[in-house]
Amino acid sequence: MEPDRELVKEFIELYHQFDTISKYHGAETVFKLTRKGSQSLTDLSMPNSERTFKELIENLYILVYEGSGYGQRLPIKLDDKKIVQKIKLFRNHYVHDPDKGNQSEVRRRYRQIGDFFQEFIGTRAPSSEELWSFAGKEVLVRLNKFLNLAIKYFPNYTDFFEKQESKIEHYFEHEITKFPEERLPYIEIEKKGTLQPLARAPIFIPHFSLSLPPEFGIDSKYAIHFSSRAYNASLENYKKFLKKIESLWEKNMYYLARDTRNLISWSISSDGKLKYGSGFANLLKAIEDTVIGLVTIFLIGCYGEDYSKSFFVIISNYWKGGRFRDNFLDFYLSNMPLDYGWVEEFNETMKILSNNTNIANSYSLKPYFSRRWRSVKRRYIVKDKIIGGVGRDGFDDERHWDQFIGLVMENPFTAKDFKLEEADSPLEYRKESIKCPIVAFDKIVMSVTNAPPDVEEILSGKFYGVANPTFWEMIFDGYGHSIHAILVWGVSLLENDK
Repeated sequence: MEPDRELVKEFIELYHQFDTISKYHGAETVFKLTRKGSQSLTDLSMPNSERTFKELIENLYILVYEGSGYGQRLPIKLDDKKIVQKIKLFRNHYVHDPDKGNQSEVRRRYRQIGDFFQEFIGTRAPSSEELWSFAGKEVLVRLNKFLNLAIKYFPNYTDFFEKQESKIEHYFEHEITKFPEERLPYIEIEKKGTLQPLARAPIFIPHFSLSLPPEFGIDSKYAIHFSSRAYNASLENYKKFLKKIESLWEKNMYYLARDTRNLISWSISSDGKLKYGSGFANLLKAIEDTVIGLVTIFLIGCYGEDYSKSFFVIISNYWKGGRFRDNFLDFYLSNMPLDYGWVEEFNETMKILSNNTNIANSYSLKPYFSRRWRSVKRRYIVKDKIIGGVGRDGFDDERHWDQFIGLVMENPFTAKDFKLEEADSPLEYRKESIKCPIVAFDKIVMSVTNAPPDVEEILSGKFYGVANPTFWEMIFDGYGHSIHAILVWGVSLLENDK
């Protein structure tokens, strides 16, 4: 057998070895082989051109990254999974348009890929059959080395999964970091104008992607929907309910928030005030500090084989007098999945809250509304406004974040900084105000991408601003109130990009 083919054979043997060992230990397998994954195993071969290198990267991405729950089931610390992360970055480079965006973004993307090729094969741009083959070989050599290292964890496989259970907070409990080192369970935001009343419930969703928008709803106005209700719940039952929702969210569905450990966003709206945070333990702390408030939880995900099959889960209630009143769970789907058992599981959770429930047994089409504002200027300086951030990729043992999915900052914008895009804004809500609602907040949570600045870049002042910011608001009808899911998004600006 050819030496390069031996690398493919070694990878396949290691891949199956994880499955065999996990079965003998009665544990969940690390790599879940889907129909798409089975095809990738069949198609796996060494490259001899850029096209076949792309195919190798795509197949390894499906098998190792997607197959392991987007890296979450790999029994080794994230810092040691460098080759897996590089496969992901290679794949994103080839799947997404690298020439999209401003010139500094484009240069940065190509520079990053050039750095990888330089590290792998000693040149920044493979230009021959031999070099493409060498690049593929180097990827597999490093990946097989990683898998051989990772599999050494399996003699204590049960211990590993017990440790993983204790690490759920890495996935869900995204405390807010207030610079330099303070950890906050939530932040308090002042709200005014049309969003001032308690019954107007804003919630920031920094983990929702603008670069890969889902195919959600019909003509951006209607989505497949069901709603279940529970009318009066105790704090004890609410805690049990949150625990069940978290366990469902941990299951291996395909999430939009793949790099954010499946962020669970929530807010508590009062008259003129808003508490915002992530994770249910942090939510319970915020509830303890609230007398009367409108609680909203917003989950974003997708299912199937790509990003376009999307769903939102909105859970909301009124917290008053030590009880949760008028609880509802609204489920919005872009289309009907063939396997809908996981949807039914979410629906059944409402029975945990109360004996007095109204559980949905059918779907309907329900309207929701979307409005988008684009900035009138290209660049905005924000570095002096930054307060802290919501973590992106989980934290290390010292609870230090590497990057943030959302930057918490004093609001640097005015209504004049944004112009409404008519096509995204139905008339029903356009009548209320054409001014950008960003002026309603004294603080905002902003998603900064391409690429997100790391902590060192923020603290050093190397990250100084954002380009082409966008304010996107989706409005959902609640139970006598409205929910305003808000994404504030911009492109990272660093000093060396000027």
